[in-house]
Amino acid sequence: MTMQMPAAPLPRGSLTPKSYSAEEIETEAKRLQKVINQGQLWDLETCKTIAPLTLEINELKRANDVFLIAHSYQTPDIVY
Repeated sequence: MTMQMPAAPLPRGSLTPKSYSAEEIETEAKRLQKVINQGQLWDLETCKTIAPLTLEINELKRANDVFLIAHSYQTPDIVY
């Protein structure tokens, strides 16, 4: 049995994450692509679209000593 994976979410809304360098975004996108491990849906360009958000989320988690609990059905921008 093959499970059909949903499409990667498209950016929406007016959230403006902090500014990150191209190198930081590239590094984070590569990290995301590796841990997500779904190259067909989450190619490097798609990972770059969520990299600024995951960078900021992870910074806030460290700064506030927070551990986010997410279910396996959450999209990678939430989980990673």
